[in-house]
Amino acid sequence: MNTVIRMGDVKMYERGADGKKGKSGWNIDDCDRIRLELSASRKIFRKHGIKTVYDLLEDAQFQKINGEIYKFKCFEGSRKLPRCYNAYIASDDKGNKNCLQYEINYFKHKVKVPNVNQYLKDVKAFDPLKEALSNAMIKFDTEWHD
Repeated sequence: MNTVIRMGDVKMYERGADGKKGKSGWNIDDCDRIRLELSASRKIFRKHGIKTVYDLLEDAQFQKINGEIYKFKCFEGSRKLPRCYNAYIASDDKGNKNCLQYEINYFKHKVKVPNVNQYLKDVKAFDPLKEALSNAMIKFDTEWHD
């Protein structure tokens, strides 16, 4: 079945056509996209001057609100931290693995470095995806106004 990843207010999941959805999701062979969702709190909206539903309808500011959420990082510059091609082994309290944030949390207590975050670098291979996401958000905002 499809995979769902939750990171704070962000949810990413595989999905397919509505007509092919089963009781607990989509069969992996029927998945044809990945959906990214932000459950934006009132605080996030207020930060962008959106205080009412009317404000949202007038100017959704989709790119401003979502534009910096999706970042693709890896560790670089330390032999003590996993390389981008290594599997992530740290897990949360439910046993979930393969999450950069779990690795950051694990290594900040295990590795004697001033700050594990200083070894986080952008994964350049994802730059085209980041640009495509940004362009899609800008297009959405432009069409929202039209």
